[in-house]
Amino acid sequence: MTLLNQQQIKNVSAAVDGLDPMQLAWVSGYFSGLSAQSGNTLENSITDSLGQVSPATQAGEKITVLYGSQTGNSKSIAESLHTALELNGNQAELKNLLDYRPQQLKKEQKIIVVISTQGNGEAPDEALGFYKYITSDRAPKLENLEFAVLGLGDSSYDDYCQTGKDVDSALENLGAKRFHYRVDVDLDFEDDVIKWKKDIISKTEPKSDTVVSFAPKLASTTDTYSESNPYQAEILNVLDLTTAESTQNAYHIELAVEDASLSYEAGDILAVLPDNQDELVDALISKLDFNANETVTLKKGQFKLRDAFKHHLEIANLTANVVKTYAGFIKSSPSSEALQTLLDDKEALKDYLNGSDLLNLISDYPGEISTQDLVASLRPLISRQYSIASSEKIHEEEVHILIKPVTYTKGDDDRKHYGVASNWLKDKQMGDTVPVHIKANSSFKLPEYADEKIIMIGAGTGVAPFRSFLYERENQGAEGNSWLFFGEQRFRSDFLYQTEWQKFLKDGTLEKMNVAFSRDQEEKVYIQHKLLEEAASVYEWIQQGATLYICGDINNLAKDVHNTLIQIISEQSGKSLEEAEEQLDGMKISKKYQRDVY
Repeated sequence: MTLLNQQQIKNVSAAVDGLDPMQLAWVSGYFSGLSAQSGNTLENSITDSLGQVSPATQAGEKITVLYGSQTGNSKSIAESLHTALELNGNQAELKNLLDYRPQQLKKEQKIIVVISTQGNGEAPDEALGFYKYITSDRAPKLENLEFAVLGLGDSSYDDYCQTGKDVDSALENLGAKRFHYRVDVDLDFEDDVIKWKKDIISKTEPKSDTVVSFAPKLASTTDTYSESNPYQAEILNVLDLTTAESTQNAYHIELAVEDASLSYEAGDILAVLPDNQDELVDALISKLDFNANETVTLKKGQFKLRDAFKHHLEIANLTANVVKTYAGFIKSSPSSEALQTLLDDKEALKDYLNGSDLLNLISDYPGEISTQDLVASLRPLISRQYSIASSEKIHEEEVHILIKPVTYTKGDDDRKHYGVASNWLKDKQMGDTVPVHIKANSSFKLPEYADEKIIMIGAGTGVAPFRSFLYERENQGAEGNSWLFFGEQRFRSDFLYQTEWQKFLKDGTLEKMNVAFSRDQEEKVYIQHKLLEEAASVYEWIQQGATLYICGDINNLAKDVHNTLIQIISEQSGKSLEEAEEQLDGMKISKKYQRDVY
């Protein structure tokens, strides 16, 4: 029995379109209250605002939606799914894995896990406790549990969506039964997630006669702007922070964000949607002997080929999936066998992908491929993410970022390769606009109270969020209890934000600062060496409740600093290295050890 006709369903859907998860939850509760009024049937439950019959909201199947997020995507998806399940008549509960006791799994009927993978196959920090529990010998049998997993990841990494895969396998090994197969989604996840949510809704069983199959849009990190609908931010300033002697320039960029919905907090991320380099676009079209004005079809619509390469497709970076898809299209080509040999050698493929672009692929492994097949094999061009270097409270209606343009050559190829967004941004002039949106970063936040101790560790552009932190602490009137470790190549040419650190030291906002300039002496000195020099004091701050922050390269800085912290805790406390690592893991779970790594 369907209580709403097609026009009524259309009207209700239009009325709630664009509402955020909290607003949708309120509407759901409002309808529920109306339907529960004594003496009223569902047919007579008319809302003053919509003028339509409200959907039945009797108690349906009990479902718990769990999420583990590093930068907020898993959280937004989970919130949106939770709202859709409630509108569908289910008893849905939403939980951050940081706050969820995994022992509760024995009592659950059905769970949906939305979880991201950080870097090279690591669980997000807030999900670490849950992940360790269900993959340990302590986890109980879960024969009465049904589950579904959505894994988020980046296919440019070897261990793509590994955390989602591990959670899915662990639950199966514990006897739980899938009610929907695991789905892995890449950075361009919106369409795949919408389909996944519709599939999940179709497999839940509300007890009401009316099934509302409304699938809300993915929650944006702001009320208005997102990856698919960016804000055009005006460039206010582009400032080179390095001198002529530097081997790699660093640029401080200031942008105007005058829309109130672009609010941000210290620790958040600015996502910038760039264009590809003209030189690469033209070289590709020439090499392929394609017509630049040929029309091709993408998910977003139809475009001329040159516009597709320039504005919409990822051509400067390759992933294993792109190479596999391309190999499938050129099976009849002479180079097909050599390409398959590359695909079969995991280490060789990893080496090849590092720094290669689409022009490398079609030059090294040429083959006959249609224009449409080629563009269909490519990922959409997506935003690049930068740690925000400003404080909204100090830099009103502005957002600042710090970039280092990347240029390099690949193997015997003398052709210059360019980092997409960094080079595109550095060439911008004041008054130009760039498409941006804010991404909340709940896993990289200052402590609740301004007098709590913090230790900030960053090299190069990884120091950007700590500028934001210190301006925020200055605005709060905080004094001391802050310690910055900063690393770069040379004091004279690469001391980024030097005068601002000196100001913070002078006014007491910053209590201590240690610097490591690796090329200023014959023997290279890095941040981890400075940490070891201060081992006793670092451990004392940790014991006093300091929050540790690391921002930088996951494979170098973050890995080396992490191992150094384990060594410091072990040596200063007398614990074994394993016990020291367990302490650090505990600090991750309690948010006393936070990382913004890439």
